[in-house]
Amino acid sequence: MGKKTGLFKKILAGILSFTVMCGLVTPVLASDKNDRFSYEVDMVIVVDISGSMNGTKMTKAKKSAKDMAEAIWKEQEAHNINTNIALISFASDVIHYKNDGTDFFQKKDKSKLFNVIDGLVAKDMTFTQGGIHEARMIFKKSTGDKKIIVLLSDGEANRIYEPKINLDDYMNNNKKVLEGSFYYDKAGQDTTVAKGKFCALAEANLAKSDNIDVLDIYTVAVDCNEQAKEFLKEVASGDDKFKDSDTDDLEDVFQDLTDEIKDKIEKEKLEKELEDLNNRIDELDKEKAELEKEFAKEKEQAAKDKEELNKEINDLKDKTDELEKAKDRLEQELADEKEKSEEDKKALEKEIDALKQKTDDLNEAKENLEKELEDTICRFSN
Repeated sequence: MGKKTGLFKKILAGILSFTVMCGLVTPVLASDKNDRFSYEVDMVIVVDISGSMNGTKMTKAKKSAKDMAEAIWKEQEAHNINTNIALISFASDVIHYKNDGTDFFQKKDKSKLFNVIDGLVAKDMTFTQGGIHEARMIFKKSTGDKKIIVLLSDGEANRIYEPKINLDDYMNNNKKVLEGSFYYDKAGQDTTVAKGKFCALAEANLAKSDNIDVLDIYTVAVDCNEQAKEFLKEVASGDDKFKDSDTDDLEDVFQDLTDEIKDKIEKEKLEKELEDLNNRIDELDKEKAELEKEFAKEKEQAAKDKEELNKEINDLKDKTDELEKAKDRLEQELADEKEKSEEDKKALEKEIDALKQKTDDLNEAKENLEKELEDTICRFSN
């Protein structure tokens, strides 16, 4: 009985799970109200503050950086998006501006971030590779759902990390630069613009390889010549990720990015629901397989139990037949004994009657003898 009850409970649980999955029954969960799908975006703004950015270029770069932050933070709470922004500048050296020791600024820290941006001053060489590398290192620790690098520059890179490889060979033969090709622990060194651009592009490609399907690199050209624009297009994740500060509305660009992320969230929510549904179906299939296995065991056991019961019934039937035969035998013996007793009684009664007759005959003979004796005595007396 215990086995059957446990099996019934499993069957009932399976049926209830199936009805919940199909929407026939809606479970009430206390956490549903607060269980919202959130999306973490980590964005690093990398600003060129080299000497060539002095004057109007620097003003445009600062405005572009702030416009991007405003656009990405705008109405993000309504879509449950949390965007963290890090700020890096590069000239001859690279500076990562921390937010009280943390890598990123949040929306509540906007004024602090904007004050840092307003304080940027153009000077020295252009260490584009260093700026991208620093962003790449930040993303090594990032767990964001989306990662974005925004490079604002006039495109004139002329400083690199000391290479471990023969740059001329790699540039002339278009070889792919792999991780570990530079001495990152050493200070940057001045170089030609061609080598500066090659190493910056190599660093961008390493960043893309580190974060496949997660990272987008946007580049914003600030008063660039056509050759510099082509370089920035190569650094970007695609032609649509290259923007010109003179012709593109950066606020619209990053509003579009917010909308893209919002759509991605909705898509991922649906994919998650579909994944959960498929997982539940898999669970139900497993439960079904287990139930079928248990049914098979129960069926096999029932067949064995039936066979054993049939055997016991047949054994009891055989014993009953034997008892019936024994009963018939005893009744026959009893009847035989009874019949024999009647015959013995009759024979005995016959013997008794014979003995009685003999006794009567002897008594009669005795009386006759006594009479004869008396007659004899009387005769002799006379």
